Amino acid sequence: MEDYIESAYNKVNIEEGKNILEAFLREIYLSGSTSNKDIAQAIKLPIPIVSAIKKEFIKQNIVIQENGIKLTSIGNRYVEEELKYKGIKKQVYSELIDDDITLFNDILSGLNEIMDNRPKADLTIDQTNCTAATSLKRAIYCLKNSSLIGKRIMCIGDDDLVSVSLSLIIKNLFEDPKDKACIYVIDIDNRYLDYISEISAKLNLNIICENLDLRYPMKDELKNKFDSFFTDPPYTLNGLKLFLKRGLETMKKEKGLSIFLSYGHKSPDFTLNMMKIFTDLNIVPIEIIKGFNRYVGAGIIGNEGQFIHLNTTSLSKNLKEESFSGNIYTGEIKNRVKIYVCKNCKEKYEIGHEKRIKTIEELKNLGCNKCKSHTFIIQNKNYNSKS
Repeated sequence: MEDYIESAYNKVNIEEGKNILEAFLREIYLSGSTSNKDIAQAIKLPIPIVSAIKKEFIKQNIVIQENGIKLTSIGNRYVEEELKYKGIKKQVYSELIDDDITLFNDILSGLNEIMDNRPKADLTIDQTNCTAATSLKRAIYCLKNSSLIGKRIMCIGDDDLVSVSLSLIIKNLFEDPKDKACIYVIDIDNRYLDYISEISAKLNLNIICENLDLRYPMKDELKNKFDSFFTDPPYTLNGLKLFLKRGLETMKKEKGLSIFLSYGHKSPDFTLNMMKIFTDLNIVPIEIIKGFNRYVGAGIIGNEGQFIHLNTTSLSKNLKEESFSGNIYTGEIKNRVKIYVCKNCKEKYEIGHEKRIKTIEELKNLGCNKCKSHTFIIQNKNYNSKS
């Protein structure tokens, strides 16, 4: 079938990228009939540009103006087959988009159990598990921004199981969810890859997992293939830039594609440097939502963080794909050492990235060498910064 979106994009001057043309057709398909004004409000474009898009699609015989804007039979088939909307439960879609709490809780009830059984966060690689509600909210945000149905989505690290939340959304939207979205996970932690693969097989989800170390360039077969990516990277500037850069290597070379970044709330100076990284990578923030992310047992970041929606630009493709040999995790950069004391026998233990025992969670699991107690009290901490 002819690529009507590509054809229209080449003839209409759309600075926002091709995705906005897909959103235009989606709005008509889901509503049945709509107006220039309603589409303009839904996809956040000026009415004159909406009119120009409509005229081009009319020339292609995929929309008509008849008591509102409607799809022709050709347009309807194009949206269903090429954009993958065939069989969508329009009522369920509407409820998800409108944040219907009943449907949200129905999906959340199953997700909670999955989240409860996931592996424990590994603090040495800056893992901080978000709540099930946060993971699901991220997936719904992706749906609202036309980045889920019919898309290839990359999750750069996924201890928050966003891949599972995305797949559960698709499963609720379609009786036959096959081929409605392709979700890929890369992570250095095999525990999470194995767990996600297990859940995917059990629930018949379409998730592909692969172990990769992001310090090395992206594999050729994963480059330039994806429509969006999610990441909740290490809370260092090096880690942030590396994860974003590797994610961009996987993206199609188009402007207006979505990047969904979760990150802790930071100081003004750190935030300025973060914005400089966005500029260096030629990506732009579209929306920043404070307090969007809630975490479990992440007191160091106040148990919450911000959610940042970014877009690619026409310059985002200009990246050098070299290996990275520097430090990216908080423990590596700060070389933080803490001393814990056994509450029972007062035996002391040094905890840190370069120590035998790297986290308090690991110490609690091992127990005291002397008395086997699993309760410890922090005595002091020393920060020896390498940066």
